[in-house]
Amino acid sequence: MQRGKFGKLLLIFELLVVAGTTIGGYILAWLCIRSGYAGSLPWIAASIAPAWVAYGASKATYNNKTQKESQPYCEAEAASIRRDA
Repeated sequence: MQRGKFGKLLLIFELLVVAGTTIGGYILAWLCIRSGYAGSLPWIAASIAPAWVAYGASKATYNNKTQKESQPYCEAEAASIRRDA
């Protein structure tokens, strides 16, 4: 596997899990309303929110890691441009 591909693949899989959780929550809310559930539905939102929080934390960490890894490359490229000019 190429360098840097695993993190992207992991984020894609995590996004699929979060999307599935969200869609499942919508389906569950629809079934509750359709069957005449008389209670409140915030517990569905409360069960979906932690998945989005975890995805956001993973995405932020991946973005910071990518930025730190690409910074030396950008500095070297800028140095070569100054040297060639």
